[in-house]
Amino acid sequence: MSASATAYTLIVLAGGQGSRMGGCDKGLLPFGEHSFVEILVQRLRCTVPGADHVLISANRNHDEYNRMDAQVCPDLRAGFQGPLAGLEATLAQAPCHQPVVVVPCDMPLLPQRLPDRLLQPVLANSRSIAVLHDGRRRQHLCLAMWPQQALPTIRDTLGRGQRSVANWLSGQWVTDVSCHEMTGADIQAMLNVNDPGDFSSLAAC
Repeated sequence: MSASATAYTLIVLAGGQGSRMGGCDKGLLPFGEHSFVEILVQRLRCTVPGADHVLISANRNHDEYNRMDAQVCPDLRAGFQGPLAGLEATLAQAPCHQPVVVVPCDMPLLPQRLPDRLLQPVLANSRSIAVLHDGRRRQHLCLAMWPQQALPTIRDTLGRGQRSVANWLSGQWVTDVSCHEMTGADIQAMLNVNDPGDFSSLAAC
């Protein structure tokens, strides 16, 4: 089955503390008339055939996220344990019969073709986890995988007190997916809003 003919579950990770942004909820930051998460959900779920389900990892402002026609999944572990804990919570709620595409809330310019490209290696090999690569490094929170394959290893990693997504991926069957054919010369598509300077750069786009 081709990626373009496969329905999937979209997961948006928005459960962080936003410490480098003064503690704000980055998923609700505005860009134009919409928030970061609204933009990502609208763009990525409109692929063909599109996302059957949308899950948002969020640990606050649940009412705001519930208005986005998505299922909100708070972490199962206390204390803001990071994106790996967000993956655990959302994968536990994801349908097992379809793959998931995962994106972070702070990359609102990700290209619409992203789900299709990430799903291709996952459909070819159910053990594979596809990770976006920007030419310099992996974007560890832009992923595609099968929930039933990934969730047990994530639970095991967290149970050992390890919270790094990069370290978890180091023990998995990973396929790197280049971003260049999706973005071309548009380097802004990979802009990650981590601090006020990044937010200013986004506003200038």
